[in-house]
Order: sequence, then structure tokens, then C-alpha cells
Amino acid sequence: VNAGGDTTRNLLASGIQLLFDHPDQRARLVADLDGLLPTATEEMLRYTSPVVHFRRTVTEDTVVRGQPIAEGEKVVVFYGSGNRDELRFDDPDRFDVTRNPIEHLAFGRGIHHCAGAALARLELAGLLTRLAERVTQFEMRDHEWDVNSTILGLRHLDLTLHT
Repeated sequence: VNAGGDTTRNLLASGIQLLFDHPDQRARLVADLDGLLPTATEEMLRYTSPVVHFRRTVTEDTVVRGQPIAEGEKVVVFYGSGNRDELRFDDPDRFDVTRNPIEHLAFGRGIHHCAGAALARLELAGLLTRLAERVTQFEMRDHEWDVNSTILGLRHLDLTLHT
């Protein structure tokens, strides 16, 4: 029943925080909303993946970057680490709304791909569109990240949006 609740809510808050922390990127997005909305959405997912990690069971013997992993072993996928992999992304610690193509892990992969990914993208795109259309300035008073081993998000975000 709650699938997507925590993750989508945290992604929305983290997206607002990213735009506040990177006013140059917010300005680029607002200046070309139609062109950059898809890439900005994906970059927010990459940069602040709402899911911290998932544990999986290896289904067949395999090798990952020279490391053998046997069938039946447990592995943990840390999405934030994969989404900041310098072998996959140029300058991975830079938030860039023009980054494209984007192949992040925020929604998982294969049979474990998030069933609600399209809805989450739609919700984030709707919020970003309304913010770009109506908000001229962000005034951040306070925020607090939630320290949680499973979900990354803001526990508290106190801001004023000026229209």
C-alpha cells in the first residue's frame, strides 16, 4: 500500500533542496523547462537516489569487475555509489540538469525495476513545472536530512517560495 510513498515524497523534497543548493542549475531549468525537464528529473534521481540500498541473492556464478561472486551469495547494491560511479558518469559529484543520456540505478534494473517509476517521474515533473512557472525565489530557513539505512530523504524542509 505504501510503495512509492516514502521514496516519491523524499525525491520531491530532495529535488527542491537541489534546486536551492544549485541556483545556476535552477536558472538553466527555468530558462528551458520543456527541453530540460526530462534530464533534470533523471539527474535528481541519480544525484539523490531515494533508495539507499537493496540486498539481492546471486542466482548464478558471476564476476563483477574481477571479483567472483558465487550463486547463493548475498550482495548489497548501494544506489548512491553506483549513481556516482566515475567509470559511468563524467564528474559524478556535479549536479547537472543537462546531463544526458542518464542511466542511473534509482529505480533498479531488470526484473527489480520499480513498477511505479513512470508515476514518480510524472509527479516530479509536475512539481518542477509548477515551481518553474510560479516561484521566483527560494528562501531556505532550515532543513534536516533523515539518517536512515534504507531511504534517503529530508526529515524537515522549512522554506518560503516567493511568487
